[in-house]
Amino acid sequence: IRRPPGSEAIGFLITTPALEISETWEPLPAATQAGAVFKRTIVQRASSVSGIALAPASVAVPEGVRVYRGSAKVEDHLERGEFTGERRETLTYLLPRAGSFTLPALGYTWWNPDTRTLESTMLEAVTVDGHQGDGGPVQSRASDLERHVAQGEGAPAHEAREELAARRVDHIVSPALLRGVPADFSGVGD
Repeated sequence: IRRPPGSEAIGFLITTPALEISETWEPLPAATQAGAVFKRTIVQRASSVSGIALAPASVAVPEGVRVYRGSAKVEDHLERGEFTGERRETLTYLLPRAGSFTLPALGYTWWNPDTRTLESTMLEAVTVDGHQGDGGPVQSRASDLERHVAQGEGAPAHEAREELAARRVDHIVSPALLRGVPADFSGVGD
């Protein structure tokens, strides 16, 4: 198998006539207090490619921001002879301290066999300003959640549970902390 011309510097490359990328944010990025959490859900859809072949989103972030990757949901669809793959994943960004942070743009490149060209699309960079709250020193939401679970005060709701599970990227959370606790706990401070 040969790589298409001009693709030597591209690490991950798929071949598809069409790649669609969309994103949603919860909440929308805006000025907020330090310690805020933003969830970015990215959906990739490609024709003639299995969802398992679609690249994971980059987790590169500026210093001072933490990012946690949730489990990707990968699906393949066959409808009226058209094969489509889909990858849906959520990145959770945590602003542990005050400051202005620009989350880098996310680029996706693919080889279009119909036009015999490299094509690309980009999810734009996003700037978020986190300011110090009135409550004194900032403690990250993830640390608060871990403390509550460790003290037996209940487990986080589904979203927060994903946040803690994703935190295992750079900090191990004991699975025992997440077992046997009420699923209706909605987060710290509720």
